[in-house]
Amino acid sequence: MARYADSPAQHSPPTTARALDVGRGLAIVLVMYGHALAPWVMDTHGWFSFEAFIQWKLGASFLMPFFFVMSGLSWREEKTLKAALREALTLILTAWMVSVVVDLVRLALTFGGLSQVFLQAPLTMVQVLKNSARMLVYGDFYSVSALWFLGALALTRLLAACALRIGAVFTCGLAVVLIVAGLAAQMTALRNYQQIYLLGVAFSSFVAGHAARDAFATLLERPWRALLATALGAAIVFPTFGLNQGCTFDIARRCGIPTLNNEFGVAMIYGAYGNLTLFAITTVAGIVFGVGVSVLVARYGGFVAARLNSLGRSTLNLLIINALTLEFINPQVQLWLAPHISGHGFVFFTVVFVLSVTVTTGGYALLRKPLRFLRSRARFVAHWLVDLPAVLRTGWSARPLRVSAAHELSAGPAQPRPAERRALRGASAPPAGADLL
Repeated sequence: MARYADSPAQHSPPTTARALDVGRGLAIVLVMYGHALAPWVMDTHGWFSFEAFIQWKLGASFLMPFFFVMSGLSWREEKTLKAALREALTLILTAWMVSVVVDLVRLALTFGGLSQVFLQAPLTMVQVLKNSARMLVYGDFYSVSALWFLGALALTRLLAACALRIGAVFTCGLAVVLIVAGLAAQMTALRNYQQIYLLGVAFSSFVAGHAARDAFATLLERPWRALLATALGAAIVFPTFGLNQGCTFDIARRCGIPTLNNEFGVAMIYGAYGNLTLFAITTVAGIVFGVGVSVLVARYGGFVAARLNSLGRSTLNLLIINALTLEFINPQVQLWLAPHISGHGFVFFTVVFVLSVTVTTGGYALLRKPLRFLRSRARFVAHWLVDLPAVLRTGWSARPLRVSAAHELSAGPAQPRPAERRALRGASAPPAGADLL
């Protein structure tokens, strides 16, 4: 879908890839900011800030579906099913490996008597093993909780790869089935097996984004349409996001969440969508607004667009680092800072925004190599698992040599050269993570 080449002209149409990376960069920045506001939002102790909450609620109302739409826009349908399975397993194994490492850190803190200092639940080795098995078997909750997104995205991409090969009617039907199954699971208090609570919304958003590729290309060609989409989306999302009070089928009642000071905000991790009609309206409008802003910033944003483009190309890594800040930094902020710093005013929110971006990007700079290693191991294991049946049938020498995330080149019966094998086993993650997110 990339119709244009990069041009030095100031207002030349951006490439599809650049606009998508800007959109992802914008989304991950808002995720950082929203998570940084959590100590003043997820509160039952008396320092709840309604100003912080209303900003968090606006982003939460559509930001995660927007991520799935952007992933659908960038997804390449021509990939083989084996490639789709490898990528899905890579995402799941990445979330699992990061969570296991964090559990091992918690175990070390427990043995060192430092769990209370770092405000972490003490763990035993048995609990670490149970957590590891639970994450693989049930996939309902990761030890690094925010990494639910990777598990949901993995299944979404794999389901889309299968469904779209069957046809549009089947794909739409599957979306309905997944949404109904998610609602039924919540109403019957069934465990959130493999993210079933939210998989219907994630899958619908992903395939909608994939189907909207031509419309997205049109916005790139005609910026006035992007401006119109931005204005129309804003005119709907801003007046409606606050109306959703949490009652699934009753717009007139209020069904608050205790940890939100009995207010309501969308939380996909729990399948909390509130009133379904209002959720659908605000989500669609928010996605239109976000896509329009992404195109306009990519075209006219200058330095800001360049920075967001860079962040968007590292979305997966930044998401992992931000998830770690939720586990280790947010509890400290909630204990030591939130009770003493009022969550109000322009200066406060500006400082929180700057610090959230700085801490996450700085953390990524410090942990770039460990992350690269974990992702390369996840990718290697995923490839080994997918290729194992063929290896058992024909032998390792007939295994195809993967040369990129998008295409595969058969190596034929010859054994890959040592340098190629090393590249296959230990290649660093693509700088963007954009091919996976």
